[in-house]
Amino acid sequence: MPKTGCTHIALQMSRLLSGEQIGKHNRPSEAELAKIEYFVSSIRNPWDWYLSLWLYGAKGEGLLQKNLLKRDPKSAFLRCDGSLREKISSSIKELTATKLSRSMYYAGGEDVESFRLWLRFMLDSTNRQLIGDGFEKVPPTYDFGFMTQRYIRLCWGDPTILVQDTDDGPNLEEMDKLHCYIDHFIRLENLEEDLCDAIELVRPLSSGEKQQIYSASPTNTSNRTLDITQYYDKESERLVRNRESFLISKFGYTELTN
Repeated sequence: MPKTGCTHIALQMSRLLSGEQIGKHNRPSEAELAKIEYFVSSIRNPWDWYLSLWLYGAKGEGLLQKNLLKRDPKSAFLRCDGSLREKISSSIKELTATKLSRSMYYAGGEDVESFRLWLRFMLDSTNRQLIGDGFEKVPPTYDFGFMTQRYIRLCWGDPTILVQDTDDGPNLEEMDKLHCYIDHFIRLENLEEDLCDAIELVRPLSSGEKQQIYSASPTNTSNRTLDITQYYDKESERLVRNRESFLISKFGYTELTN
C-alpha cells in the first residue's frame, strides 16, 4: 500500500529472499491469488498516512496530486476499466472537471492550513469523482475515506463488491473477514519486528540477518520540519477518526502518534 514503507520493505526482502518485484501497488491476478500461499501487505497510522500523502504531493510527486491539479482526459480514458462508452464519459468528465489550486491545496510542507483544507477535500464523499483512482465508483452511502478505499482495492480478493449500493452502507468488518486475502500485515510503526515475523513465516532468519533489517536506513522518508500534532487540529483529527474508523479499529490505532 502506498506511503506505508513498501519501498523499504521490498528492498529488504530483495536482499533476503529469492524472487523478483513485479509492479508496485498492484493487486495479484486471480491466478496468483489461487496459486500463491502467502501474502504480506503493509499499513500505517491513518493520521500519519494522510500527512505523508500530502507532503509527497506538495513536492509535486505522485499520481494523486496530478489527478487533483491537472486535466488529463487521455489518462482518464485509459484508467477507466469499463465499456467504450464509459471510457469516453470518463474522459469528458475529466476534460470539464474543476481542478484544485496548488497554492491553496499544496502550498508547502509547513503550511498547516493548506494541509487541513486538502484533508477536508479528500474526506468529503462528494469529491470522489475528482479524486479518481477508483474512488469515484464507490457509492456515496459508503461513508469511509480514501485510505480505506485504497486498502480495499489492494487487500481484498474482490474489491468490486463495493460498487453495489445499499441503503445502510457496508459492514466492513464482516466483509473484510470474507474478502481480505492478506496473511500478515507489517505496521510501519513496528516495521523491523513485523518484517522479521513476516519473513520467518517463510524461513528462519539468522541473528545477522535480523541485525541487517534493524540497522537498515529508512527509504523515501518525508522531511518534516513540524511535528504531526502541529498539522492536526481537533476538527481534522476527528475527521480522520470518523472516516477511517474501520482501519483504526482493525489495526488498533488510537491517536495521532501511535
